[in-house]
Amino acid sequence: MKLKKIPTLVRTLWYIPPKQIWARIWARLKRYYYQTPIYPLLLEKTGTPDKPTIQPTKLWKGCIKHAEEIKNQRSFTFVGHQIIKPEGQWLLPKASPLWTFNLHYWDWLADLHTAKDQQTAQTLIEDWLLHCDSYHPVIWHPYPTSLRIVNMLVYGEWVLKKAPESLKDAFWSSLQRQLIYLSNNLEWDLGGNHLIKNIKTLIFGGVCLPAGQSLVLEGQKLLLQQLKHQILPDGGHYERSPMYHVQVLMDLLEIQALLRKAGLKIPPLLDDALDRMSEALAFYRYPDGKLGLFNDSEEKSCAELDALTRRCGKSKPPNEVTNYVRLRQKDLFVMFDAGKIGPDELPGHSHAQTLSFELCLGEERIFVNSGTYAYQHKLRSFLRSTAAHNTIVVDEENSAEIWAEHRVGRRPTHVEKKVQLDNNGNQQISASHNGYRHLGITHYREMTLTPNGSSVKGTDKITTTKNNNHRVKAHFHLHPSVECQLIDEQHARLTTKNNQNLTFKVEGGRLYTLPSQYAPQFGIIEETTQLVIQGFWRNGCHISWSLSIEKN
Repeated sequence: MKLKKIPTLVRTLWYIPPKQIWARIWARLKRYYYQTPIYPLLLEKTGTPDKPTIQPTKLWKGCIKHAEEIKNQRSFTFVGHQIIKPEGQWLLPKASPLWTFNLHYWDWLADLHTAKDQQTAQTLIEDWLLHCDSYHPVIWHPYPTSLRIVNMLVYGEWVLKKAPESLKDAFWSSLQRQLIYLSNNLEWDLGGNHLIKNIKTLIFGGVCLPAGQSLVLEGQKLLLQQLKHQILPDGGHYERSPMYHVQVLMDLLEIQALLRKAGLKIPPLLDDALDRMSEALAFYRYPDGKLGLFNDSEEKSCAELDALTRRCGKSKPPNEVTNYVRLRQKDLFVMFDAGKIGPDELPGHSHAQTLSFELCLGEERIFVNSGTYAYQHKLRSFLRSTAAHNTIVVDEENSAEIWAEHRVGRRPTHVEKKVQLDNNGNQQISASHNGYRHLGITHYREMTLTPNGSSVKGTDKITTTKNNNHRVKAHFHLHPSVECQLIDEQHARLTTKNNQNLTFKVEGGRLYTLPSQYAPQFGIIEETTQLVIQGFWRNGCHISWSLSIEKN
């Protein structure tokens, strides 16, 4: 590490509890041990492998198109990238670490099951057991191992039907060894959605396999602890990412379904968490049925979210979840981030997005955050930056000190908000944050939606405790389907795909356009345009802007 990065590292470690730092060090040390010749010698022998007594319920359908690509082309598509996998190769040089993780989740079993292609599934599993059935730091990482074990339990009975006894024994023996390994390597160094996946796998293994009562008890104990810690009173997951909220909700639904099928008592806290999270899911869905792009989220498909909503049951969305605020007047819809970036000990999916917003007109997205293209990519730093979101940037710095792929140093420690409906029926939110306190600056933002849904007005105010001059820019990223015509330095006309015209007007700054990029899904990047307001500095900065719908 370069010396200039040491202060950033110190500011990052400041927020992480000592026990979590130790867990991370211990996890690294154990990786070296697992790669020594000693580990296989001391590995617990499973003897005759146990076969599951209960098969978990299949809650989600796979993709038949992907199954056909796997069968006919030996190609797998994950995080937006399609790669051909030669036989016998499970670590591909062209693949990103996240793509490789996806390959070893074995989620492709759901696709092959939906396509009723047992033969391809058997061939792939036999090949995996031949080349990957011993410790590897990537393949046997606790996260993909957790997902893989669950898929083995869910689809094992189907995929092994009429298979040779040797394959059956190898399959179940591998599952038990992976489960033993996982139980000793829960991801306490990360926590969050990773730990929920680990715990779900303990419960699945304990319920489905004979003599697994101790795993069930341990898993349920840990689950209740994490539900209290990770699921907030408003039903949102504490990482503040709509996509990871969906993942955790799906995990908890699978646990509930398994306990119900096994005739075991479902903890009231789990039922309660699912009720609250279902309401939060309704909150996170936009008028087009998809998700917003905050904190490493992606839009997701309507089909997937509709299936999840049907499983949850319809819920009326609240107005606030995890300090996101949802405003709506007629066809005008705004999602506003009025919270801290995420939990201090787990900012890996956090963006420097405080006080950013997204705006829709009906089902059309107008202003969008830039999204998440990949975790290991040169675009990662930009897409996490403040400039990639619809908010204020001061001196070209980020409001949170993002670095590496998942690290955050300095960050906003104080975020205030006030939401009200005034006597004229206007919906209004006012908020502030201190993410630029190292510059002596506070950012205040106010947005007002008129009751007839014809316009939104905003103000951004920068105050300072120092007499220095600062460069202030307000960014407004347009959805690729929105055309933009810059009229002059104070006006722009926007035209949506449905030919709705809107006028964007500014005061207190100079308006211009710049190219931008938009990543609605992992692995997808689209060129688009952003409006930028260069604020005028006069011992502070005060920018006013408005978006008005023109009558056709």
